[in-house]
Amino acid sequence: METRESRTKQTHTQRRGPAKRVANLCSASFVQVPPWFTVAAARKVAQAKRVDHVLVEQTGGQVGLVALDALEGAPGHHMVSRWATPTRAEVSPQASRAEAATLMEVTGSHWLPVRLGAVLVGVITRSCLTERRPEAVRSAA
Repeated sequence: METRESRTKQTHTQRRGPAKRVANLCSASFVQVPPWFTVAAARKVAQAKRVDHVLVEQTGGQVGLVALDALEGAPGHHMVSRWATPTRAEVSPQASRAEAATLMEVTGSHWLPVRLGAVLVGVITRSCLTERRPEAVRSAA
């Protein structure tokens, strides 16, 4: 039986909405490529997978992230790692939007890998934190 107290609690929760955790925010759609890929090859893969970003990774960790838009103007013969923006920080899926924004501010990075232990579950960019309507997207890789 529903009581007045449970209705009030439910209504309050609905008004407040879900917590803005990194896991609930948009992880920019991305594909992973090795650092020796050329810009032309990375661009083809990203376009075929219909993703916005290329995560450049090598054994032992990420080299950096580059937006497909940036690759459009890059010379095709360059190594994609040359165009990738590195970061040394990472964030947990349980972190809040504010925590991710602060970490980006402190590190000067425009993106962060989202890791659950050793598992890469996504990436989050500064634009994901500022968008009004977040959308969850997983890796196309």
